[in-house]
Amino acid sequence: MAVRDIVVHPRESDLVIATHGRGIWIVDDITTLRKLTPEVMAHEAVFLQAKPAQQRLPANGGWVEGSAVFTGPNPPTRR
Repeated sequence: MAVRDIVVHPRESDLVIATHGRGIWIVDDITTLRKLTPEVMAHEAVFLQAKPAQQRLPANGGWVEGSAVFTGPNPPTRR
């Protein structure tokens, strides 16, 4: 989907993305992403302190993914 606008909310530090398909995505509080400086990215691994996050997908009593989800059998375990 093509993105029409990207804005960082000045007070909340939320990333707001609007698509051409009339969709909108809001990533709450990207403060932690702003800590990714070139110096931090030069390390192989880094732990950054962040607030707990939630993802909410309203399902209206049904399955969130609808029929677009594929679930296959688990491979057998080796003993």
